[in-house]
Amino acid sequence: GYYVHTLDLRTEEIPEEADLVVISAPKSDFERSAAGSGIRAETDKLREFIDDGGNLYVSLDPYLKTPLNALSALLAEYGLALRTETDADGNRVSAVLRDTERGITTDGFTLVLQPAEGAGTSGISDRMTAAGAGDVILSSAGVLTLSEGARSLYEASSSAVIQADGTTIDRGGSYPVIAYGEKA
Repeated sequence: GYYVHTLDLRTEEIPEEADLVVISAPKSDFERSAAGSGIRAETDKLREFIDDGGNLYVSLDPYLKTPLNALSALLAEYGLALRTETDADGNRVSAVLRDTERGITTDGFTLVLQPAEGAGTSGISDRMTAAGAGDVILSSAGVLTLSEGARSLYEASSSAVIQADGTTIDRGGSYPVIAYGEKA
């Protein structure tokens, strides 16, 4: 029941009949318009689509070394950010979840995520429950930082840790991995 169309946001508009735009593991950053240029860049098109009721699904590669500043700024408007860490040399390093309680591999990097506590308070969570959404399996999952307007939908267990460059950097557990955001 879906019509799938590949879209080049640099040269094309998002079709009016589109309900969902999927951005999956981008390798380079998106364009953003220069102030006063009058040019609608990729992030402008995405923002307008979301603000007009469209849905955006984004999955990011936590190992990507290329900064995604424009896309990250857009997601931050909706309270979403991929957690990053900085090494001793000032370089951005991958921060990934290791969860031996819910891990399905011996190293704990492929894990089963369960719905977050209180996730059922949103319209999207209600739709997930009605559709019978259950656990989600992810490998090399990054951690999200949520601010106002964002809610966790799926999270790691309370025994999960964050590792960067093979070193455990945080033992807080119950980290958000899948979330949704709305403008505050």
